[in-house]
Amino acid sequence: MASPGELLDFEILRECGWMELKLANGAVIRVKVEPSAVMYAGNDPNSGLPIFMVSLGAIVSLSKIPQEMIRRQPPSGAYK
Repeated sequence: MASPGELLDFEILRECGWMELKLANGAVIRVKVEPSAVMYAGNDPNSGLPIFMVSLGAIVSLSKIPQEMIRRQPPSGAYK
C-alpha cells in the first residue's frame, strides 16, 4: 500500500470532460480541470505569437476505492 505523499503510477482510462485515472494501487479517480482566469502575457519575441497564461483548478472525485485502502478511525471520546 502507498504511503502518504508517495507518487503513484497511473493509466488514463477515459479522457472526455472528466478524465478517469486508474492508479497503481487499484483506485480509480476522476479529474476535471477548471480554468479560473486567462491573462494575455504579450507576444513571443521570436515568432510573434501571442502568449496566454491560464490559471487552473482541479476537481477530483473518487470513483472506485479498493476495500483494503479504507481505514476507519476509532471514534474519539469528544462526541459521546
